[in-house]
Amino acid sequence: MSKNDKNSVLSESSDEHDDTERKLEEIVRPIIEGKFGEKANVDEVSEEISRVISLVFQKQQVFSGPLPPPKHLAEYEKIVPGAAERIILMAEREQEHIHKLEDEQQEMSQKIVSADIKSSKRGEWFGFIIGVLGICGAVVSASYGYKTVSILLALAPLTLSISFIYGRWKTGKRFDEEK
Repeated sequence: MSKNDKNSVLSESSDEHDDTERKLEEIVRPIIEGKFGEKANVDEVSEEISRVISLVFQKQQVFSGPLPPPKHLAEYEKIVPGAAERIILMAEREQEHIHKLEDEQQEMSQKIVSADIKSSKRGEWFGFIIGVLGICGAVVSASYGYKTVSILLALAPLTLSISFIYGRWKTGKRFDEEK
């Protein structure tokens, strides 16, 4: 595409703007002249028309998504041949990348949940083992006549069990409040 072709495509929008401005002036001039009277100063009328046109003429196009509207794609294609295909390929690659990231994030979340469950179960087993060892130690020390030691060894697993149950209860209560 030559430089002149690009300029003609770009100048079409400015021609549209000029046509719209002329049409607005045709509509607005009688209204302005009615406001200022037939003996209106040309400069005042032109200034008022320019003010009204600048207030009225504002065009805004907004689109969202990976691709521009078809009209814009066609304009890109006119300016740079093959641009529309490149834009579509870029959108497809971006979509694939987003899907890949979402899949990786979901996989990572599943691994984290699985690790948390394993850790929790491991903690429960260790707590159980410590409790059984404490009770066995209390029985053995009581059989040898060490009453104070046996009481302390029996209270340790009991204290751990109470703190564990309280922690679970508090976590469950907090979870229920968040719902």
